Amino acid sequence: MRIPENEVGLDLDDGGRWTSLQLGGREWFRTSAGGGDRNGLTTYVDSGGLDECFPTVRPDHGVLWNQPWGVVDEADEWDVVQTEEAVFLRRLNGGDAPDELGPQTIWADYRLLAEPGYRFIWAARASLDCEAGAQLVPDDLPAAELDGDTVLPGCASASVVDRGQTLRLAVTCLGQPTSFAIWRDGLSHDGLVVGPMLGRIFDLAEAGPADAAVVGPAGEITWRLTLSSG
Repeated sequence: MRIPENEVGLDLDDGGRWTSLQLGGREWFRTSAGGGDRNGLTTYVDSGGLDECFPTVRPDHGVLWNQPWGVVDEADEWDVVQTEEAVFLRRLNGGDAPDELGPQTIWADYRLLAEPGYRFIWAARASLDCEAGAQLVPDDLPAAELDGDTVLPGCASASVVDRGQTLRLAVTCLGQPTSFAIWRDGLSHDGLVVGPMLGRIFDLAEAGPADAAVVGPAGEITWRLTLSSG
């Protein structure tokens, strides 16, 4: 079966989860037999794909994965989910294309509406279908040790090298702290669990003054996640 060159699957009913990422003629996301309806659950279930962790990673991957998302309106490109303190919006392949747009690139734009001074952590937790021996190569840093539950502060992008192909994941957000994360639970099955972050720590409750993203006076913050294969 031929796999499309550039395609994303989303499940708004399952926490806005990215269910599929097809780039470069292959599927990059791992699927899980434990998937299914997670709405209302209180303990995180890894269903594969990519989960949006917000407003913290710990405890339990935030509050977005176990509630359904919607759309702003049928003619709008933005997916939306609301928490008690913020409105979280996401749009795929909209707006201006990335400066270094290649033929195998997908991007997601994010908007967060909240009171000025609101602090949060966000992470794109991606469960990747990789073989043993896959490498994680942060930009401008040596290859990372895949021993799990690691945050690489100041690292906004990294590449996963697997079976002769590369998937690069990057976040851009002007004036906010960025990192790249590795999760230990990804080592218990075939594949890797990694992803870019806003913030420098998993647990918002433990974040120092420079460890979390902060909404500015305008009450809005925007950022972009880019995924490209080569």
